[in-house]
Amino acid sequence: MAMRKITYRMYPSNPQSERLTQLHGLQQRLDNTALEERIRAYQDRGEPLNYHAQAKALTHWRS
Repeated sequence: MAMRKITYRMYPSNPQSERLTQLHGLQQRLDNTALEERIRAYQDRGEPLNYHAQAKALTHWRS
C-alpha cells in the first residue's frame, strides 16, 4: 500500500489564530508533563510507565 501525504493550508482569522496558539501551548504542556511523569516514575520506582497507564490517568485528571 502506497503512503500519501496530504497537506492542507489554513488561513485562520486573528481570533482563530490566537485560539490555535493557546491549544498548541496546552498540548505542549500536556506532552511535557507526561514525559516528566514517565521519567520520574522510572527514576523513583525503576519501572517504565506505559501509554495505557498515562491515558487512564489523563481521563481521571479531566474529571
